[in-house]
Amino acid sequence: MLRDLSGDSFSEAYEQLYDTLAPPSGWKPDAAEALPALLTYLEQLDSPERAEVFEIVHTLAVRAAADEPWRAAWTAAVPRLLALAADVDADVRRAAVLVLGERPDPAVLAALLDRWPAEPVEGVRLGLVIAIGELGGADVLPWLAERTETDAIHAAALTTTARITGEAPVERLADLLSRDMTAFAGLHGYQRPAPVRWAAGRLAPGPRAELLAALATRPARRSAAAQVALGEIADRRSAVEGLLPLVGALLDTPQRGTAAALLGGIAPASAEYADQLFALADDPQARDYALWALLRLKDARCVEPLLARFRTREDALMTGSVGDRGRGHWSVFKEPGAHQMLMDAPEFAPEFLPWVGETLDRSTHRHTVWPLTRLLRVWGPAGAPAAPHLTRLLRDDDPHTVEWCADALADIGGEPVPELKKIAKGRRRPWRTRAAAATAFARLGGDRSLAVELLENGIKAGELSAVEHAAALGTIGAPLADVLRACHANEQRAEVVIAAALGQVTGEVAEALPVLLRALEGVEPMLVEWHTTDAVRALARLGPLPGAVAPVLRELLASDGRFSRSNGCDLFREDDAFRRDAARALANCAS
Repeated sequence: MLRDLSGDSFSEAYEQLYDTLAPPSGWKPDAAEALPALLTYLEQLDSPERAEVFEIVHTLAVRAAADEPWRAAWTAAVPRLLALAADVDADVRRAAVLVLGERPDPAVLAALLDRWPAEPVEGVRLGLVIAIGELGGADVLPWLAERTETDAIHAAALTTTARITGEAPVERLADLLSRDMTAFAGLHGYQRPAPVRWAAGRLAPGPRAELLAALATRPARRSAAAQVALGEIADRRSAVEGLLPLVGALLDTPQRGTAAALLGGIAPASAEYADQLFALADDPQARDYALWALLRLKDARCVEPLLARFRTREDALMTGSVGDRGRGHWSVFKEPGAHQMLMDAPEFAPEFLPWVGETLDRSTHRHTVWPLTRLLRVWGPAGAPAAPHLTRLLRDDDPHTVEWCADALADIGGEPVPELKKIAKGRRRPWRTRAAAATAFARLGGDRSLAVELLENGIKAGELSAVEHAAALGTIGAPLADVLRACHANEQRAEVVIAAALGQVTGEVAEALPVLLRALEGVEPMLVEWHTTDAVRALARLGPLPGAVAPVLRELLASDGRFSRSNGCDLFREDDAFRRDAARALANCAS
């Protein structure tokens, strides 16, 4: 992969290398083995984009704090990194000193202090201030106090001092950050100067909010402060109260669409902005986000404009909510689809069900049926009036359409329609379609024997969808317990799904609990995995749970981060759902 960096597409090769060594899911145990090869690449002056590749080493150094193989590899790497700190390329020098600042080492600290007087480039000196502060802590506070050579270096010294002491001179720092910060260009991989994002990220949450509020009063940094506030709120639930006014102020700017999307995400905390959001209902740039926000706020004023919008918007049922998310950064690229919006408001189901029915009757295309059946499943019994439209679609030739409609009929409730039994008993449909119909028929009160037979065959054949349908049966699927116990899982998500199904069909939590709790170990909000989400949802449906589970759930609920790996608007919806499930599970725990 390192050789590929010299090929025609550096960016593609770099992305593949980064994702391999530093995947979004966290630490890769064998990453330390790659360090020598990475350093060899960086030492070759003709290697493309060396400073950018250094970001991989930096990311690994940040994540590797407790990894024993990395510690051994690091010891051997230090002399090579110190040599790179004297490289001919200033960007490489800065990247090297920033990496060296990630692991305490008195010898490295002494070497960087010696290097300071000889370094001519302000951007590299900025990196030295950061690294020396990280390595030296309280011992270098006097040295940091003398670092006033330029505004940028002074700002870096103040933020570094604040990390050591816990106290930040907010107004002084805001004044400095409002001046020329060109030296920050490229710092930690940022392609444009990002002094506000960088400085705010180095402060504790309290001073960080104070700094952003102070910067919002400086015209030169108002927009940057608001952008960082968006990212802070997307990252931390506790940031909402202090930073909400900065986001609200964006409703009168070109960034109003992004602001409306975030205000929708944090509803109901954004209720005070409802009138301003409604005023954007006809604004082409912001209307979809503003109406979604009003929907999340349970504001009935959104109903008529949303219905009108759904009937005229060509891509109304295209999955959206796409965005970008990073440290101190959040933005949206595409508004949510109609089904994604309406999932947040089962209270308004009566108003929107006529449109849902009309749309299902008008089109049997998968791109219509899938999002609307997904919506109805989330609505549950509130979507029951749509049953005739779903029943009609059971006659469709597309097996996916029939499967989705059967699942939706089971979730919204009602009578066990004969069409489901006919599909389940027929031989011309695929097994998966028949299994979905049989499961729905049994869940709605019909005969369970055909569902048990089909699902047993599917489970034995390794069909994970059969396991999921077995879980949906609940205790009427009790005859499937032994075949579920014999199931083999080749990855953790399948293991969780099987355990959850076993708990559902037996009505007992004891067998499932060890697997479900193991899926909750070491959970980090921004890196939450699917198996973790599945485990919390399963615990919410099982019960009663032993009292020993309560501390695990309380720790999850106390986390300040957002439990989602999505970007855009789905970030907030998924975090809300995760926390609802965790709270339900906690309520199921024995006192």
